[in-house]
Amino acid sequence: MSSERNIDPFAVIILVVSIVGIILLAALDFAGFYYPGYGNRFSCFDCEYWTPGDLAAQVIILILLILQIVIA
Repeated sequence: MSSERNIDPFAVIILVVSIVGIILLAALDFAGFYYPGYGNRFSCFDCEYWTPGDLAAQVIILILLILQIVIA
């Protein structure tokens, strides 16, 4: 028997897309909403409008990303 690991190409594609998504999520504004009298505001981790839900979503995404790396 071969000790070689077969890597599923579909799993690799999902992993790459997930890594790109986590980088974009951490680097850019997200969860935009319209604030009357001011304009559009966005939720982010380094501004005054972040919420605990944003942080929880980021932690869940990181856990899923680590699981994908382990599985792939």
